Amino acid sequence: MSKKLDYLILNATIVDGSGTKPYSGSVGLRGNRISVVTKGNLNLEADEVIDARGQYLTPGFIDTHASTGIGFFFPHAADHKLYQGITTEIFGNCGTSPAPIGPLLESKMEELADNLGFSYDWRSLDEYFGRLENEGLQFNIANLTGHSTLRSGDVKDWNNITADEQQNMEDAMVKSMDDGALGLSTGLIYAPGCFAGTSEIVALAKIASAYGGIYASHMRDERDKLEEAIEETLLIGEQANINVLVSHLKSAEKRNFGKIKSVLARLDEYNSSHKVKAKIHVYPYTAVSTKLRAFIPKLFLANGIEKVPARLAEPGVEEEITAYIEKKGYDFTQMLFISNDHNDWEGKTIAAIAEYEAWSVSRALMEILKVDTEVWIVYFCIDETDLDMVAKCHDLYGLVESSY
Repeated sequence: MSKKLDYLILNATIVDGSGTKPYSGSVGLRGNRISVVTKGNLNLEADEVIDARGQYLTPGFIDTHASTGIGFFFPHAADHKLYQGITTEIFGNCGTSPAPIGPLLESKMEELADNLGFSYDWRSLDEYFGRLENEGLQFNIANLTGHSTLRSGDVKDWNNITADEQQNMEDAMVKSMDDGALGLSTGLIYAPGCFAGTSEIVALAKIASAYGGIYASHMRDERDKLEEAIEETLLIGEQANINVLVSHLKSAEKRNFGKIKSVLARLDEYNSSHKVKAKIHVYPYTAVSTKLRAFIPKLFLANGIEKVPARLAEPGVEEEITAYIEKKGYDFTQMLFISNDHNDWEGKTIAAIAEYEAWSVSRALMEILKVDTEVWIVYFCIDETDLDMVAKCHDLYGLVESSY
């Protein structure tokens, strides 16, 4: 090694990603390449020597379940990822991706751009990547193609997809994979993905499979029908001959605590008999964060999110929502309203908002969503014992998500 190093890092506790135990050592860099990694200290010349005594040195982390997307158009939007040591981010999860943008989605993107203050000028994933290159990126990125994004862009009636609309989605999926997508993601608990049949998803997953991609799914149910949702995910993997990834595996609501053990056993059984495999993301929280509209009947969303406020104003809706939430058994005393656009409600649980406004809980859901269909909540509904069991499931190579 004759050439002088640009950087020499000494006395670091190195975790090199190989699975070996951490060790004290040195790392030398020349240009944008790591030239040497070794135990002990190197006696080499370098433009800059860094004493990392008492510090850990690792490869950059990969955030495999991110949602930054259009956030890259705003200064410092991803700084917090760099501070955590993340150098690669994969977004387009849970059925939503920044591209491709079909004709039915263009007006919504233009509205979003106006509201948030960025310029929207892409349709395909390739065009979106080109835009990011022009903006400048802080680290490496990769993208899954979102099934809900495909549906929003090409399907007029979310309950009834036509053959032409299915073909349009498949063509867009092919183009996305050509443009560099890693695979297909679904958000089958959310509209419009929740209105899709299994065969629709299989057809798209087959395209991803042909390119060596994966299928990642926020499944249809993570509560009472968790087992059925797992079976659908595995069926898609089997029929499309594709590796599947269960996004943030969890079993929500007290009555479902303890189901994780049998779910993990089922995944292990599937993997033992299939060439394509099922893997999991570990959900490392005892609370979920999602949009409040996920807790009203899906039929209220069937004609589009923009029509939800009018639908909620119709006669008899409060009774419908009351019956639905009683059947689902949601605990609204554990559901925090987290939007900062409504000062009187901020930081309160949904149950507390209902009490504050002298409403029933179902009326509170109606009134909040009439004002803002995009409101987010945090819901404490996960058992820590289940969470620990998933996190320790090394045989399934669970990957721990970073926080958003």
